[in-house]
Amino acid sequence: MIAAFIGGLFEPFLFVLVLTFVYWIFFSDSGFRKIFVIQTYVYVIILINSVITALFMLAAHTSAAVSPLSLGMILPISRPGSFLREVLNNLSLFSLSGLL
Repeated sequence: MIAAFIGGLFEPFLFVLVLTFVYWIFFSDSGFRKIFVIQTYVYVIILINSVITALFMLAAHTSAAVSPLSLGMILPISRPGSFLREVLNNLSLFSLSGLL
């Protein structure tokens, strides 16, 4: 339990740090600090999506982690296991804006 708590504190920082190093390899003309700040903003956007998804799961009393802002909501419910629906369920407005 304590290890999970400590891991939860350091995991976001390590995630952003690793992504910053990867982007720094390709965009070395930009400073490390600038890329780190950009990655931090992107991670905050992803965290907002995670919080909205968690609140939706609590309100709907469901264990399915489907965001109410995902693109899978535009498809009819008639085919819940289709490949296209699963792909669109994993793409939300926040994840798309995090890619930009």
